[in-house]
Amino acid sequence: MQRYAGVRIVIQKGLFLTGTLYMKSNVELHIDVTAALIGSSDMNDYSKDTRKQLYRYEAHMDRCLIYSYGAENIAFTGSTFASKSAGR
Repeated sequence: MQRYAGVRIVIQKGLFLTGTLYMKSNVELHIDVTAALIGSSDMNDYSKDTRKQLYRYEAHMDRCLIYSYGAENIAFTGSTFASKSAGR
């Protein structure tokens, strides 16, 4: 793995419910095998400022779990990402 001269964020031990995560330049997001990052099932937890605007008549579709704009040297490493709340 290439090492970045930046920040390494480590998520460990547990289930973590989240809305939109903003990735910036020189950041590595590492999810340990003891953890899982879970996208919220509540659309209000997701930011509306992601500049996507791809769906003219369905604005809720422009929200995302992970967002980055103009960033360089970002990495996602480790274990588990889940697309929606566990058990649903």
